[in-house]
Amino acid sequence: MGVQVLILEGGEPLLWRDGKKNIRHVVDLARNLFRCVCMTTNGTISWSNVELDRVWVSLDGPRLVHDEIRGQGVFDEVWRNLEAEGNGEALVSTTISTANSEVMPELLQALRGKVAGVTIQFYYPYNGLPDPLFIPAGKRKPVLEKLKSMKREGYPVANSFISLEDLKKERWTCEDKLLANADPDGTIFHGCYLKNRAASECSLCGFSAHNEMSLAFKGRLEAIRTGMNIFFP
Repeated sequence: MGVQVLILEGGEPLLWRDGKKNIRHVVDLARNLFRCVCMTTNGTISWSNVELDRVWVSLDGPRLVHDEIRGQGVFDEVWRNLEAEGNGEALVSTTISTANSEVMPELLQALRGKVAGVTIQFYYPYNGLPDPLFIPAGKRKPVLEKLKSMKREGYPVANSFISLEDLKKERWTCEDKLLANADPDGTIFHGCYLKNRAASECSLCGFSAHNEMSLAFKGRLEAIRTGMNIFFP
């Protein structure tokens, strides 16, 4: 399928076991097959002994908000690992919803100088609407404008300006042919991330990584630079 970048996700990939093999064996094999091997983790388990090109740590907000979503005490565990193992090179992944949209400035302020960047996406209503966490495209503009403003001020917003602007639209073109996915049962399929996961409704989508890749595919230089900085620094 021509995949160049592999991102291991979960559940929690650092918990993966198969007999005597663990996630390190997967990563070692993957490094022989892909130009860039990355992982998204909830950040509560050490990743220091896994040879990854990039690590994303999920953070939903400052302590009170993150723990409200993920569980009491989780933020402190994640923060300890970011400080001990991140070396300023980890990325943070934040999914914006009604639960945390107002505290994004506080989170970015806390992460300034501690991480390589923060990538955002918008919550997708997997079970359909109504969903109290979902922010429709028409109401995303204030959040996106604030992110653009903070990026200009040097806060670690990794998404490109062009992508943040594009995410205001109810529909943006997604080149889903750029994507391939492998499910836990070994099924591999080409195309939209939502295949086999939920009904795909483009007008509800907030998967900014797909947007960034699509813009890069179309030759938008800022999106190309963003991808190169993240995956091939």
